Amino acid sequence: MFLIDDLMIDYGFARYGWDDKKKSMVCRDPRWGRCFESFSENPNIIREMIEIIPGLQGEIPINGRKGIAASAKHFVGDDGTTRGINENDTVIDFHGLLSIHMPPYYDAVRKGVATIMGFVISDFQGIDKMTDPPHVNYTWFIQESVGAGIDMVMVGYNYFEFIDGLTYLVNNNYIPGHRDLAREAVRKYLVLLKNRKSIDQPMLPLPKKSTKILATGTHVDNIGNWLDH
Repeated sequence: MFLIDDLMIDYGFARYGWDDKKKSMVCRDPRWGRCFESFSENPNIIREMIEIIPGLQGEIPINGRKGIAASAKHFVGDDGTTRGINENDTVIDFHGLLSIHMPPYYDAVRKGVATIMGFVISDFQGIDKMTDPPHVNYTWFIQESVGAGIDMVMVGYNYFEFIDGLTYLVNNNYIPGHRDLAREAVRKYLVLLKNRKSIDQPMLPLPKKSTKILATGTHVDNIGNWLDH
């Protein structure tokens, strides 16, 4: 139950790019539709893969160098669900939980893994399933999720609904806004590329009368990569 996220960071000055594609879990039931993401059903093989952490991050201490932050995830036992049903209950005794699903986390922490799940993230459309049937009171879902400590909600498709609901909750003081903290974060971490011919003729901002703008790169025409999903 271990993966490496593409979290490119400058330790001490966060510059994050988050990729939730590369997972490796201890698949215990081949009926589970996500077994293709697993390195092995044997936790000892997963533990051997933990050796990749110092290769990505460098040896402890990191000493402020740039690197790739490893992340141990998802949740203990999420890959051992009953009958292999995704997001089902994992029925296992305490000894099994500690001997099968927990060891990769222990080893990852010993190796100095930079993050555990990165920060608190919901599953894809996870908050929608807080009730059965799902999505019956989305504003309440948002309030309860953020209040419980979720840092990032994987909304799914209807992100305007989430933005509107969160904005309403903040504006009406149901959720603290922390606007001063947000402004400070933007001031410190937002980087504007100053590409200019000279001091008197800056390239940015672009003139409003520009007729053509060139967008280039391997992912320029791939909205999936833009959305990181």
